[in-house]
Amino acid sequence: MDSVELLGVDIDKELNFGAHIGRICKKAGKKLHVLRRLSNTLATHTKLTLLATHTKLTLFRCYVLSKLTFCSTVWHFRNMSDSRKMEKLQKRALHLVFTDYTSSYAKLRQRADVPLLYINRIRNKMIDVFKIVSQGNGSIYVRNVFKATEHRYNTKSILSLELSKYRTVKYGRNCCFLGQNYGTRSTPAL
Repeated sequence: MDSVELLGVDIDKELNFGAHIGRICKKAGKKLHVLRRLSNTLATHTKLTLLATHTKLTLFRCYVLSKLTFCSTVWHFRNMSDSRKMEKLQKRALHLVFTDYTSSYAKLRQRADVPLLYINRIRNKMIDVFKIVSQGNGSIYVRNVFKATEHRYNTKSILSLELSKYRTVKYGRNCCFLGQNYGTRSTPAL
């Protein structure tokens, strides 16, 4: 057995989520195909031009975007080819939603008020870290990973996250390092 599905996430012995990413892209692609067929069918049979844009955008958020972002905290640290695959799917979906095949991906995302999937995953991670540090949510192990320290000098915030040194040869920078790193640096795009 190569992998096990646990709560909708395919986990393999190498903690390589490539199969999981492929599966969710396939599911999201099927939902996108249904949305395309629904739009074309209604336009043909009821003499409507198309579904209203806001309806298609709502369907996109419910059925496609939810697949692409489900449980992303677990599989966020994947290679860029998987990330590009998901962004490509979101781009295709936004072209369909707005029936605009000439605008850039950035302009379509702006019209839909949807960030890059990567930025969305980082936001979710930052929210998780904030909840752990400020509200004490999470298990004891997770709370011990993220330790808040108080500044002695007058700065913007009183608390910051302490950066611990995590060394792994096989996996490089892991969740503990990057979670703390997200909490201590400010990123304007987020």
